[in-house]
Amino acid sequence: MIELVERDINHPLPVVFNLTSWVEKQRTLGDWLNTNLLNSKFLSRKLLIEDWLVKELADKYQVTQKIAKTWIDSEKLLLLLDGLDEIQAEKRDLCIQFLNQFHQKYGNTGIIVCCGLKEYESISTKLRFQLAVCLRQPVQESTPSKNLNEVLARIQFVRGNLLTLNVDALVHPTGLHLSYGGSLSWQLHQHLGPKLHETLQNQATLKLGEVFVTDAGSLPANYIIHTPIEESLNWHTAESVARGITAALAKADSLGDVRTIALPSMGTGAAGLDPFNVAPVVLKTVANYLEQNNQLERVIFAFIEETPYQAYINAYQSLGGVIEQEVFQPCNAYRLTINTSLNQLFVGDRSHLQVELQPTTPGQETIEISEKTAELYCFISANGLHVFNNLIPIQFDPKTGQPLSGSFELQAYLRGDRPYTIQLFIENPDSGRVQIYETHGKIRVVLPETTEERLPILPTLNIRVARKPDFILQVETELPDGETGSHHLTYYLTSHLPTLRLREQKVGNAILSSHDLTNIRTLLTQTLQQTTSPQPEDTREQMISLGTYLFNRLFPVNTTTAFHEIFWQATNQLSTWLIIEDGVTWLPWEFIVPYHPDKTEPLLFLSEKFQLSRWVEGLGTVRYHEIPIGDIALAQYKFSEPEQLNQDEDCLAWRKLLNASSSQGLKPVVKPDTPVYGVHLLRYSSELTQKLDIVPRENTSSASLSEDEEVRQERLNLRLKRPLVALSTINENGYSLDYWLLPERVLPFLRAGASAVISSWWATSEAADRIFWSHFYQLLKQRIILGEAVWRSRLAVKRHLPHSPDWLAYTLFGDPCAKPYEPEPSEGYTVLECLNPDEPLHPGKTYYFRASIRTRPPVWYTDRLIQPEELSNQLRALFMAPGLQDTFPEPIEMQPAGYTMRQATVELTPTAPGNYPLLVQLLESDELVKTLQLNLEVREEVDA
Repeated sequence: MIELVERDINHPLPVVFNLTSWVEKQRTLGDWLNTNLLNSKFLSRKLLIEDWLVKELADKYQVTQKIAKTWIDSEKLLLLLDGLDEIQAEKRDLCIQFLNQFHQKYGNTGIIVCCGLKEYESISTKLRFQLAVCLRQPVQESTPSKNLNEVLARIQFVRGNLLTLNVDALVHPTGLHLSYGGSLSWQLHQHLGPKLHETLQNQATLKLGEVFVTDAGSLPANYIIHTPIEESLNWHTAESVARGITAALAKADSLGDVRTIALPSMGTGAAGLDPFNVAPVVLKTVANYLEQNNQLERVIFAFIEETPYQAYINAYQSLGGVIEQEVFQPCNAYRLTINTSLNQLFVGDRSHLQVELQPTTPGQETIEISEKTAELYCFISANGLHVFNNLIPIQFDPKTGQPLSGSFELQAYLRGDRPYTIQLFIENPDSGRVQIYETHGKIRVVLPETTEERLPILPTLNIRVARKPDFILQVETELPDGETGSHHLTYYLTSHLPTLRLREQKVGNAILSSHDLTNIRTLLTQTLQQTTSPQPEDTREQMISLGTYLFNRLFPVNTTTAFHEIFWQATNQLSTWLIIEDGVTWLPWEFIVPYHPDKTEPLLFLSEKFQLSRWVEGLGTVRYHEIPIGDIALAQYKFSEPEQLNQDEDCLAWRKLLNASSSQGLKPVVKPDTPVYGVHLLRYSSELTQKLDIVPRENTSSASLSEDEEVRQERLNLRLKRPLVALSTINENGYSLDYWLLPERVLPFLRAGASAVISSWWATSEAADRIFWSHFYQLLKQRIILGEAVWRSRLAVKRHLPHSPDWLAYTLFGDPCAKPYEPEPSEGYTVLECLNPDEPLHPGKTYYFRASIRTRPPVWYTDRLIQPEELSNQLRALFMAPGLQDTFPEPIEMQPAGYTMRQATVELTPTAPGNYPLLVQLLESDELVKTLQLNLEVREEVDA
């Protein structure tokens, strides 16, 4: 055909085009039309074949758009169109429709379309051309040639991070300017530092087909070949990716010492190309290059995501390549990233924070994860954001072993920039030691642009069979003037009294200025100091005066009329109160003295008449209606050596009083194999100024940790052990509120998942503390509910020390109706779960089911705790799934997974819709330990 053109200038000019480029250019049609077409009448059209040909002639053959359009209009071209079979099946019909339209309009233009017979026969719309020629290979040649087989054997696919591969060279896809790139560029710059960025920034702009080589620094590879894959700025095609790869392979050959080269899934990331369109073009390009008998021994494609991997596997198999076994490249180094759909929320809006661990190469800022690790855990702490679950597990993909993503759900309720902290906990599977990694962020919260009154943002009240508090007062705080301005409180009341049923009814509001908040604290300090005067019998009157002042400020008659009416109507029926706060305004609710101007009832403090407790909403922890009890561990702050703790007379006396076991900090309390479910932290007021640690420490020469940091180290185990935490501070130097003990002492334990925390507003006398705690622990062992145990212990202090205000200091954070129970001995926590679930399951998809037995509960477990025994080394699991298994199964050995778990996994692939039972028997030797069951629903997948 070329000879014909050379002999006759009027003969149609043959030009080769690839139809996959037409599909790719559809997605950016609007931008292309506005910037490239000369005739404005084209601006209202779709990307017609003639428009695409103009662009292709300009980009690929450097023909001006004006000349290209003249050639098309005068029908001077012979179009050789390849790649119809490489277009995704659902787009082939559309392409043929446009080709038929073009043929109808330009009837004298010669068109040849090349397509695989099988793919063409599957298309409903057919080409309306004059002639079809079918070329069939002889049967004996239908298999790949020996040379092609050898070429394909030199191409390898791995699941893992490109940067961890031990190869001679890595290929880095970039833009024409080397400082541009996708996620791989980000990883390279993160690992190799600013030097690489500076080197690439100073490199002149390249053309497609040119490359630039740098050394690979600390990476396992020797070279990095930087190759552009775009035709022009932000314009990528499968052909431009292929040209970039060809240039990289040629450069690798020219280096002389490159035998292995690795590439990512180029063009399918930031460039946005469809991997099913790119993969066939790339693999044909690589195979053609390798057929030249060059020195490259192995070309490796590395994939993190499933879709590009499957696209390349399909394309490879269509060339005749055989995948004998999936290759997984171990990746133990990751970086923690947080993705959110919105960085700004309106008050009341909800959002998700997605936690991802992205594979990277080892370095100072990376996270190392052992291949034996079974589960990871993430915590979140947020200020001004409600957290619906502050702890999530991070599972591993059962096929690749890579960690999956997880997400937190938040709701905005305080205006301003609301910070959050996410902590990733990684437990060493051999030693049980926990490493913690943190990342921080913030979300801006603004008021919605509407005049409508918004609904209150209230915590969801848990629905349970157990007894509920008679009154639940929920306090919502607004800070219209910022953190240092006034606090606007709104009250919502829920009543569970048989004669008074209410649910989150608004009962009033109050405004506390910054002066009011300072004044409350000052008055409390002054009142406490006055109780040590020569007339101690005046103590109660002074405290009553403070309590009535608080009642007037927090429940003013003119703005809380509904609360007053309900309260005085029900006051004689009430016994238990729960005040749910949001952690913004910390107020001494225990000291409030309600009074009625028209009644002569004796004045009593709120915590004197009622079993009063409180809870801080927004932490995301569970408010347990049952609390475990067992041995109490005593922890003391003032000693630096273990021997001193067990020899000091005061400590021994306290241990005897509390019937406590010896303790060396928090670790013994939270070990899953100990019967300790309570920790009593003892300190003296003089220690508050010294900032001493919980001691003794494993390494006394190490830097001191604050109480909050110590709790943080054991946060995971605290959450799973749910201990009752008691905080005692003994007064040595007179009453003082220089150190506001709440919230700084309580919040760390509430965030960590303690079932309840009991502390005091100020440092109390040793006599008061001994009376309170000896009564409290005795009542708890008698199975008295938590609120009543605190209330009766508080009144015991009042009886024995009538002139001391200390009985009012004790504060309970927890459910007042929570019942104590003692965990019973058990074989362990058993769980049967699907690791890659769908709702429902779908036919033809493989699912992975795990049976596990653990010495500590899963993070989502909220029922009663048990006391597990040591796990046997001879555990087996028998998976039985009638209808899903071809043969009768055999028991599978359960393998260690992590520090406290054994597990076994089975693959099941349902072939038809239906309901199937899955039964698992856990066996020790041949004895049955436990039977687990799941009912599996399998349904055809329905497109959204």
